[in-house]
Amino acid sequence: MQNTSGLDVETITRRMERDTYNSEPPNLLEEIERENYLQREETFGYLNPIAKDFYTGAVLQESSITTALKKVTEISGGELSGLEYRIKTPESFARKASNEVSEYMLLHPNTGYEEAYKYATSRMYDTVRYTMLAEPDNFFDTYYQTVYNLEKSGYTVSRVKNSLSNIYSSYRGVNTVITTPDGFHFEVQFHTPESLEVKNKTHILYEEARKTGTSTERKLELERQMQALTQNLVTPKDVDKILPFDTLKGR
Repeated sequence: MQNTSGLDVETITRRMERDTYNSEPPNLLEEIERENYLQREETFGYLNPIAKDFYTGAVLQESSITTALKKVTEISGGELSGLEYRIKTPESFARKASNEVSEYMLLHPNTGYEEAYKYATSRMYDTVRYTMLAEPDNFFDTYYQTVYNLEKSGYTVSRVKNSLSNIYSSYRGVNTVITTPDGFHFEVQFHTPESLEVKNKTHILYEEARKTGTSTERKLELERQMQALTQNLVTPKDVDKILPFDTLKGR
């Protein structure tokens, strides 16, 4: 749909960023008590109220989700990796919300900020996120046991994307969106140690490719570089049995 608001993408994004955040967040969440973190004026003073409420709720949800996943991990035989990154930083959250709001307002020029921010936060499934590691030989069993025991605890698997079985994909992993019993969505990525290492190596390439100023030719070259890194990954046994689905489509 054509943007008829008279505002270009850069202008809308700049306005969103002004309204969303205006300061640097603390570097590591674990260095600050959760309550003090949420009360820091330099982090949250300029956050849109809807975005602030959502982020606050996400931070408060994290503890019970982490506890549940740790218990499930003891059964599944997997390993939770990078727990220090389990909550998106305020800066990263604000940037993503700003981009979502900008895109929504370009497509819906008569929309107010309140509706746009409600839409944006409703799609922020990775504000709380986890990485589960498993070796290739027992990857499927770890995935199945994790999902099965989460569902036994009242959680719901709402989305599954499986690119780990596709040797031609520039990103290889199994990404899931899990929903808590009270309706909060969070992300769990399933990786082998090797696929996680490659993901970390390709992250810089991915970030460059997604920038609006990156030329088409450069994006194709970055895609080729990422594919070259992922094609040699060991494909876990029975990973093709993990079928994709999406109950969140259209949200």
